[in-house]
Amino acid sequence: MMYDFDWGAEIKPGVGMLGLPLGLTYDAVTKLIAAKVEGKTGIAVFKNSPRLLVDSSQEGAIFLRGADVKERTYDWHGLLARLIFDQEILTQIIVQYFKGEDKYRYSGKLFGDIGLGSKVVELMEFHKFDFDDGDEVFYSNEVAGLEVGSENSCSLEEIPGQNIVYIKVFKPMFQ
Repeated sequence: MMYDFDWGAEIKPGVGMLGLPLGLTYDAVTKLIAAKVEGKTGIAVFKNSPRLLVDSSQEGAIFLRGADVKERTYDWHGLLARLIFDQEILTQIIVQYFKGEDKYRYSGKLFGDIGLGSKVVELMEFHKFDFDDGDEVFYSNEVAGLEVGSENSCSLEEIPGQNIVYIKVFKPMFQ
């Protein structure tokens, strides 16, 4: 089966995101990236994506950064997506958003309607989500392989109107 990066692909808990399924090998992912790189600059443009700087300098991870992000005080300000590998296998995909650069926001949706920038409380229309104080993420026992984070990193009881700024899909340990 053919896969390709898509900045608007559906978010599938425990399965994949960015148009990529979890379980792909590092080599397969780097070949998909290489096909999209402009010259030798390390800048790539995927389907529906802005220009992205591909950074594979850290072992076990590929970082996708906004190539033209203006307000970048720290490196993480431009970090838009992370592909995490364990023993050369893609096990986690994380997208994140920081305010002020809407054109860089991953546009894929979860449950057909929820994505980066949506309200956390909107998740409750589909499943029950709890807040984990230690990891500062929302998770559901009903939806395996999904975590979301907000800009406030606290429970909805403390601040009800939180926006989603971080989405992670991963292979659940027990299936």
